[in-house]
Amino acid sequence: MVRKRKVTLTMRLFVSVGLIFSLLVFALSCATPTPSPKPKLDLEQSKRLQNWGKEKITIAVLDFENNTSGGQKADLDALRTGLTDMFISELMQIPIFKVIERTRLSQVANELALPDLAGVDADTAQQIGRLVGAQVLYYGSFMLVVGQFNLNARLVRVETGEIISATSKRMKYDPDTILDLVDKVGFDLSKTANDKQGYLLADVFYSKGVVAEEEEDDYEKALEYYQKALERDAENQAARSAVQRLSEE
Repeated sequence: MVRKRKVTLTMRLFVSVGLIFSLLVFALSCATPTPSPKPKLDLEQSKRLQNWGKEKITIAVLDFENNTSGGQKADLDALRTGLTDMFISELMQIPIFKVIERTRLSQVANELALPDLAGVDADTAQQIGRLVGAQVLYYGSFMLVVGQFNLNARLVRVETGEIISATSKRMKYDPDTILDLVDKVGFDLSKTANDKQGYLLADVFYSKGVVAEEEEDDYEKALEYYQKALERDAENQAARSAVQRLSEE
């Protein structure tokens, strides 16, 4: 009888411990914040991305300028390059982009005797883009004001200096959610590139034509690339001029 009672008490102890463990796991799962889901492209946009082909748009992400004032400015200086690294990682996940590595950008900064790549003017940014072989640049600034984190950035077409899109995002400052902001901006970038794929791909072929003509002395190959650029964008004046020039020679 005593043995049976001991067995019963032991079983109750195991059940109690199991119940406490289950409640603890449940409580922890409720307390753990769920990361924000990444935005998704609609079906038509997804199909267009899948059918993009092997050609990729080369993009360079420059350092972001810290426009925060007062004592908080130094505290946020790490984000000047931190945001760049986050955007590089984000854009590398988007199949239409070929992202220039940070090491190459640092080399160009040294060549141009620049202390860094934050806050450069439009002409210098365009020069950087050409040196690294990019068709588009992404750069901008950020600022912390009264607890609000403001991010301003623009996507710039290297060949013409045209601003393809400008982004302005604001959120309550929290270092743990900066990556969510980068995700959303990266999503907007992929949509923009998808919508502008005609003339962006034209820039890709035009860039290849320049390389073939100026570095390889292969004028036949260059002409072919320039013609492909015009097929993507009939308004590409640089490609049109190149086709006319090579056709006359």
